[in-house]
Amino acid sequence: MSSKRAPPSVAGMIQAAGIKDLEEAAMLIDAGFTHLGFPLRLDYHAEDLTERDAAAIIDSPKVSGRAVLITYLCDPQAIVALAMTLGVDKVQLHGPIQLE
Repeated sequence: MSSKRAPPSVAGMIQAAGIKDLEEAAMLIDAGFTHLGFPLRLDYHAEDLTERDAAAIIDSPKVSGRAVLITYLCDPQAIVALAMTLGVDKVQLHGPIQLE
C-alpha cells in the first residue's frame, strides 16, 4: 500500500495567515504552526494590519524566521523592497509577475 507524502521541502509546514498581533502569533506558534502569513498590498481584501505593525511582529524573536509575506504585487523590485522592509525571506505571491 503506497502512501502519498508531501515533498520534503514542505513536509510538516503549517501556515496561518492574517496575523493581527504578537499575542496571536505566539499562540499559533505554541499550537504548532511553522509559518505565519502577513497579507499586505492586496488587490481584493482589506489588510489585517499596517506594514509597520507587521514589521514589529515579524521582528520579535519568537516570530523571526517564520513570517511569510503574502501579496498581490507583481513588480519584482516592489516585492523585494517590501520583503526587506518587513524582514522576511519567504513570499507567497497571488498574481502574475512582471518580467521586465
